[in-house]
Amino acid sequence: MRTYAAAILLAVSLTASAQTRDYDAEMHAKIQEAKQLAGFDHPGLLVSLCVESPRNRVNTRDTPARYITDPSAAPPR
Repeated sequence: MRTYAAAILLAVSLTASAQTRDYDAEMHAKIQEAKQLAGFDHPGLLVSLCVESPRNRVNTRDTPARYITDPSAAPPR
């Protein structure tokens, strides 16, 4: 009987503590902690992934590549 009462008490205490947790605050705190630990790497990685470098610009010309207009000019496989 004591183990049954202990199990019920444990279940009630776990349920009560789970209802009072603020998951959003925990998530934001962990993200902020990770950013602080990363230091400069975080914005540096963000810039390297999201900002296009000048040498890798998108081709905005309206002419297709030569091998599209002339399939015989396609490189061999």
